[in-house]
Amino acid sequence: MGKIGSGSTISEGEKSQLVLEICSLSTIPIVCSHKHHFNNTVKPHFIDWYRLLGVAENSGFELIKRRYHKLALQLHPDKNKHPKAEVAFKLVSEASIPLLKCKP
Repeated sequence: MGKIGSGSTISEGEKSQLVLEICSLSTIPIVCSHKHHFNNTVKPHFIDWYRLLGVAENSGFELIKRRYHKLALQLHPDKNKHPKAEVAFKLVSEASIPLLKCKP
């Protein structure tokens, strides 16, 4: 992600842009490198949780936790009045679960 969400205080316009960025990232298809041995006409939809949180795949636990916390505060529906803020907040929350679980 760009500079959106990187500062400690952001304007309402930046909060709205952050919501739109998060929601759009959840719709970008990710190509899975695993080969399936069966003919599946429905392609699974994967979300790149690292990209959604704006961290590298080799990021440590503390960085992921800090980034999640910052985004959660900026996207929380009580603090962000964008109509899709709740969706973006849930996506960020969902992203944090597997990433924080797999880190020591």
